[in-house]
Amino acid sequence: MRVVARTLGWIALLLALTSCANDPEIFSLDRGYWNTPLPPDAPRDPRSASMISWLAEDNSPPYLRISGIGDGEWGSPVFVAQDDTPARPLACDGGSCPPSMPEEIRLPSEARPPGTSDATITLYDERRGYVLGLWRASQEPDGSWAAQGGDIYYLDSNGLAGSLAGSDEPRNGGHRGLNSMVRVLRYDEVDSGTIDHVLEVFVNTARMEHVFPMTGHEDHGTWHRDAPPEGTRIRIMPSVDVDSFDLSPAAKVIATALQRYGAVIGDQTGGPATIGVENTILSGQGDLWTSVLTADALADIPFEAFEVIELGYDPTGESS
Repeated sequence: MRVVARTLGWIALLLALTSCANDPEIFSLDRGYWNTPLPPDAPRDPRSASMISWLAEDNSPPYLRISGIGDGEWGSPVFVAQDDTPARPLACDGGSCPPSMPEEIRLPSEARPPGTSDATITLYDERRGYVLGLWRASQEPDGSWAAQGGDIYYLDSNGLAGSLAGSDEPRNGGHRGLNSMVRVLRYDEVDSGTIDHVLEVFVNTARMEHVFPMTGHEDHGTWHRDAPPEGTRIRIMPSVDVDSFDLSPAAKVIATALQRYGAVIGDQTGGPATIGVENTILSGQGDLWTSVLTADALADIPFEAFEVIELGYDPTGESS
């Protein structure tokens, strides 16, 4: 029995070492805007009330949904390059590919993108020191990879796009200033009970403008004066008691992050406002979310519980 137990222990250890999300330390940017909590007295934008009203009226249902639950279809799988992961050629040929995208990436052989129009993949490579995202990714018959867009941000940087004032890493770039670390809510973060960074929120319609920390915006949307531009940071107001909502333990972890760090509006859905989670099925961990979250896990938190932080506000002061 002791031998069997020891064998099972080693199997569990090996599974942990090869899992895509077991060392949160390597999954966080070193410092900066994305992992600096908002102070309780962070300035509220003068148009906060009208922008929140817009979100409540423009998004149906009028609360944040979780996308990627169940079949994980709209979640991005997260992979970690291991020491023995071979490098494979990458052709990132779309107009949204930053110049610093590597010519080779260490994606595990079992990596597959979801079968959606976005076909996104997130890759953490500790040895090379970055988190990388691919958009409309595909694997060629020879094992090489192709993508029509992507982003790359270095883990020892402050996470700002290299073109922004205050960035300490010129190679950072892609997805209009948003990195894949904040774009994908990972299972290990929620399971640990702590999310220590800003989230990204996708809304039905955004204003066709952008503010810091974004470097661009989509060329479709609206010019309505009340619509928030991409880059808008919202949070659950500090005066709101998160414990007063009917939330599961996992949903409370997300709500706490939404209050402490907030979320940046970074994309449009043409549908419900959402937060995207990791596709744990495609990353080889199985369906982990269904037992802890539902798509409507945040339904008890209305948009009216949120406020808009002053547009362009940087709690670190690095961008000024």
